[in-house]
Amino acid sequence: MEIVTGVIGFLLGCGFTLTVQKFRQGKNSSYSDQRSSRVGGDQAGRDIHKS
Repeated sequence: MEIVTGVIGFLLGCGFTLTVQKFRQGKNSSYSDQRSSRVGGDQAGRDIHKS
């Protein structure tokens, strides 16, 4: 069951990251902004996987 929760958290993190990236790209943002949002999504997936 923990594995399933981790996978769901990972997918949610990825989906959230992609949405943020598209939104930020539309605003003509820098590459560093996209990188930080990706790290945030990965971290969210790891946090859920740990618990």
